[in-house]
Amino acid sequence: MAQFSFIELSFDPMVTSEKDMQWQLRRLGFKHRSQHAMDIVGIWSHNQCILMVRRDSIADDPRITGLGFLGKFEDIERTNAEFDRTSDFFVCDNTEGFKTYIVQENQLNESIEDVYKPIDTTNSVNAFGSFSGIILNLNSNSLRDHYQELGFRMTKNSDKYDTLVGEGNNFTIMCSKLPKQSIVPTIVIDTQDVFRATAWAVTQGFDIPTFEQQDLTFGKLNHKIKGYNCKAWGNETSYTIENFIPAVANNIDIIVRQRSKYIHILEETVDSYYEYEHRDQ
Repeated sequence: MAQFSFIELSFDPMVTSEKDMQWQLRRLGFKHRSQHAMDIVGIWSHNQCILMVRRDSIADDPRITGLGFLGKFEDIERTNAEFDRTSDFFVCDNTEGFKTYIVQENQLNESIEDVYKPIDTTNSVNAFGSFSGIILNLNSNSLRDHYQELGFRMTKNSDKYDTLVGEGNNFTIMCSKLPKQSIVPTIVIDTQDVFRATAWAVTQGFDIPTFEQQDLTFGKLNHKIKGYNCKAWGNETSYTIENFIPAVANNIDIIVRQRSKYIHILEETVDSYYEYEHRDQ
């Protein structure tokens, strides 16, 4: 069964200059870790959040174009993935025009260093932890079958989403049944300290929306939730405490969350950020 590894972000240098793309990534705390020998894709990371950044003729602003997984040869055969020499990974279509990359575990040795040149080995700011989910503005039987062939299981079917969760509950794909603003409108990121992540995002100049204060039942965390203007669900021992960073790139929003015993991403919490106009006018 495949394990989630990275998100592919593509940009067109005729629309977004390489300098501007790098500025946007560094503003989000990402470091340019390595660049492929063909100089088309590079690996960027912020702690355990990994992006494969691709230079491509998409004729549009930067957008999310694929997901990468650690898998076995059987996953490659099952999905009919083909070798992509620009990344040295195998790739296929998820049946809806969105890419699936499969990296074999035996590639993660010294041989990968022959094609990926190290760029920056310094520590990241450590505000984010790891990617834990995305919203896909795509939905079909074939798409759901595609991810289930990779080991994802369907955990919920509602009027708004089909929710698929990977092995080990480490990554959630929510396939929307209602139109969204982009192919991937929302990315969910886990962090060990949502309050620190919120403060860091503010220092980077991101506009954090103001939420109506709720009745809180989170004990000693109540004052921090109020002080950092976060949203929270659950109780003192089982919770998700979150904040929202809108429009980080081309209509892509980020939900950053700190959780305890909350395994899954719930559609109610995701949709709460879109119940009213959250961007400043």
